[in-house]
Amino acid sequence: MRFVKQLFRHDPANGVYGDCYRTVVACLLDLDHEQVPHRHEVLSNEEQCGAMDAFLRDRGVQTIRIALNGGDVDGALAVAVTLSDGLPYLFSGQSRNGTNHVVIARDDRIIHDPSLDDSGIVGPTDVGQFWVEWLVLPLKGYPA
Repeated sequence: MRFVKQLFRHDPANGVYGDCYRTVVACLLDLDHEQVPHRHEVLSNEEQCGAMDAFLRDRGVQTIRIALNGGDVDGALAVAVTLSDGLPYLFSGQSRNGTNHVVIARDDRIIHDPSLDDSGIVGPTDVGQFWVEWLVLPLKGYPA
């Protein structure tokens, strides 16, 4: 795992779509930005998740996602730590910039913020949820 900053800050009014998600995936998989798809500008959120899931499946990786309703950052991280057993995970919420954002967390703390201005996570996403996601390799003998 390596920590790098995203290439694009989210600014849709000027046709720029942030790439925090692909950046944290690249960090966790030790890849370059360009090796991970960034299709935000042409796909809906649902289509983006499907495209990223397909990209990960092609590499033998699956995603487990859990939505945590409401609350505050510390409470969401406290729940995540009970589920992750020391594994790093993607943690999504709203940043100080007022946009949905994703960081890397481990245990009950954020260990890497890919944003260019370290905007962090200050609350739930714009739909009132935090998201916790793990990138996992299927067990041997189970289909990917």
